[in-house]
Amino acid sequence: MDKIFLKIRNFKELILIVIILAALIIPAFFSGGNNSQIKEIIQALLVIAGLIGFFYSGCGHNRLNNKIFFLLAAWLLALFLSSRLSLSIYQSMSYWLELFCSGLIFYVIATAKFPEQKVELMVKIFLGSSVILSFIGLYFYLTGNYVRLTSTFYWPNPFAGYLLFALPLTLHFLLKEKNIVWLLALVVLLAAFILTGSRGALISLVVVLAVYSIFFRKKIIENRYWLMAALLISLGVVLIFSFAKPANFLDRSKLSETSALDASSSIKLDYWQASLKIFKDNFLLGTGPATFQTVYPLYQDNPVSSGKYPHNWLLEFLAEDGIIAAALFTVFIFFVLFNAIKNDRNNSFKMALFGGILGSTIHNLVDIDWHFRANFIVFWIFAGFLINSSKNNSEIKSEERASGVVRIFFIIFLLALLLRSAVVVRSNYYYGKGQAAQSQNDFKAAASDYQKSLFLNPNPDYSRKYGIILFTMGANAENVQVKKSYLEQAEAVSKKLNKFDRNNSLNYELAGKIFSVEGKLTEAEANFKQAIRLDRFNYPRFYGELAALLIGSGRSEEAKSLLLSTFPANVIENRKIIIMNNQKFTSGIANDISYWYYLLGLISLKENNAKEARQYFSLALNLNPENKQAKDLLNSLK
Repeated sequence: MDKIFLKIRNFKELILIVIILAALIIPAFFSGGNNSQIKEIIQALLVIAGLIGFFYSGCGHNRLNNKIFFLLAAWLLALFLSSRLSLSIYQSMSYWLELFCSGLIFYVIATAKFPEQKVELMVKIFLGSSVILSFIGLYFYLTGNYVRLTSTFYWPNPFAGYLLFALPLTLHFLLKEKNIVWLLALVVLLAAFILTGSRGALISLVVVLAVYSIFFRKKIIENRYWLMAALLISLGVVLIFSFAKPANFLDRSKLSETSALDASSSIKLDYWQASLKIFKDNFLLGTGPATFQTVYPLYQDNPVSSGKYPHNWLLEFLAEDGIIAAALFTVFIFFVLFNAIKNDRNNSFKMALFGGILGSTIHNLVDIDWHFRANFIVFWIFAGFLINSSKNNSEIKSEERASGVVRIFFIIFLLALLLRSAVVVRSNYYYGKGQAAQSQNDFKAAASDYQKSLFLNPNPDYSRKYGIILFTMGANAENVQVKKSYLEQAEAVSKKLNKFDRNNSLNYELAGKIFSVEGKLTEAEANFKQAIRLDRFNYPRFYGELAALLIGSGRSEEAKSLLLSTFPANVIENRKIIIMNNQKFTSGIANDISYWYYLLGLISLKENNAKEARQYFSLALNLNPENKQAKDLLNSLK
């Protein structure tokens, strides 16, 4: 009987290790973990790990520090309360579930009885994956259009953040095993890290290495030749790859003309100032997890400082979740790191894990690594590894067990999360089908697929897409009854969105377009103005839609004044730099402003000013050569 239980226990351990490895490795290969399907699949795996760990670690010894567990539970509770009062309940609760699953895998690993050898094996597999990702990044760097190394993250700074976990551990194994394999691994990782051109990550790494050297100065001195070789070879690789690119990561462009803001520093100051204002206005519970993107435009001071995240985890928690959640998470991180310093400072492996967590925490004070799922999962798993065999918590006998009712409730909750993940995967599948059908102008099929994507998953983004398709079919329908039916359905979707996804300017834009086609011009104007009030800078098309409405109502002067007084002339070029330094990439607003110039040209034609009309139509075509309306009118004026 004992042998049977041992086999079952070993099987549970094997499954748990496989899930941990899958969570460590797979997300990074799919847009840094931000692929919607991969995100849900990994979340389901974390729930399964929770179910296994619930039994696997529920007997014997409990190594989890009670203070850390209490802080984690209290933090998740504070986030839950904030989510229930959020401006967008769906987005906040979805993000809360991500954080809950992250905390769950931390708890499972921290309370499991993994020997350090197995933890080291998992870490080595992670490092092998990191080397592969670095090779992919080097290939993309040489053959692609990016001037900074991005790998499968498709953005340099978060990939640099990912490598912050790998570099201290690779250094540890090089100092421990002193062989060519670890030397080459360190060279590849360090070269890729430097080529990301992330200054914040570089500063974070310097801090980590400084802390590590305090505790292992003797070992570093003894192995200085290995380290010098790794550094020199890495710099050689960096120089070779840099000279292979006409433009490279060393050339960090500045914003032009009057803006004169550095894309990776001064603009972040705008985010931070806005975050503090949001926090001041929502001190206790914040605006709700994952709502910064919706709320920030109300506090945005200029069109260049567009963004989804504050680029600082502390300010993000303060703004979105309030003082309680921010304080709890800060203290949680402090205890995780302090526990390592106090009990494991002579353990090089544990201090390398500590270095990865510390580096990530520092870097996320100036960047967005944790919004790439791959990075955040590694953070929580490494934190679990760090606690797992802590001397301070080891071999603490625990006979206490949760009551049967609590255990049953927890199991049911985790099973419900598994069901939710299955529903969301199905929803994402139909949403993807809907997008494909829409791209082929098959609007009926798109509407059907979008509607299916909403089954048990009231995602506001998917609902809005469904409403847009209904509006499009209604606007283009020739039959009056069919038109009315589609528009009424679209209006119902719009009203529902405004109720459950408050403060989202896109919902008011949709309502304005629906009312405009229905001939309810007063309501349409009010909704377009509300959309602009909620987001003045990030959707120039709002101004174009309102201006077109004003022109149609015979208020051309008002429309002209609106379009000419909104954005500075250099905004398009500045926005290009924000998206990616030195890239020939659309600013994201050029087509919208092209439409502005087209409307201004129409106004000039109404004023019988052909010369001015030609100038505006030419400006429209300079921004968007595919603007057929402007092209046709310009040709008619020649």
